[in-house]
Amino acid sequence: MRERRHFWRSRPSGMLLASSLGDLVAVTLLAALGVLMAAIPLSLIAATLAVMLAYLLFVDVVKVRIFRALHV
Repeated sequence: MRERRHFWRSRPSGMLLASSLGDLVAVTLLAALGVLMAAIPLSLIAATLAVMLAYLLFVDVVKVRIFRALHV
């Protein structure tokens, strides 16, 4: 999905939002329960999600500034 503004300015469709959240929950459960892999502590999963969210916000701010500088 391409968005020249901040990503929170346009809401994704309900189906996309539901499938993304469902995937996040499913992968978190598989990792925490150790299905077909060694179990990962919930604290590590939460830390990974927090780092991912921080990176998402950082990259979004950089993207918007670059688009504004290029007048795109």
